[in-house]
Amino acid sequence: NVSNNTNVPKLSVLPQKEVKETIDFEKLKEFFMKVTGKKIKVFPDKAKKQFNNLIKAGYTKEEISQTIINCFNSQHHRDTGHKNLTLEFISREDRFAFYYEFKEKKQITKQNERL
Repeated sequence: NVSNNTNVPKLSVLPQKEVKETIDFEKLKEFFMKVTGKKIKVFPDKAKKQFNNLIKAGYTKEEISQTIINCFNSQHHRDTGHKNLTLEFISREDRFAFYYEFKEKKQITKQNERL
């Protein structure tokens, strides 16, 4: 009988995932301003919550930094003068996931087409 199996841990005793990293939002704001050249006075509360959720999901501070750089370097954001690149934008789960995996596609040259 499964209900008598004492080897099955109860939900209340299962280890909870510990959040090992915390974000220093002032440092993240300064990093973002250094990368983008934008001036920010206040770190948006919505972005703070979204960045904390990214940390809880298992992303590291280094991955967040690299994703900001990836987003900044994307052709789309270069073409639009980075006007839509904000802390709130990059902290959105779908946008973060896109730019986390982002690699700028190289233009295909005639020489590459022959390969």
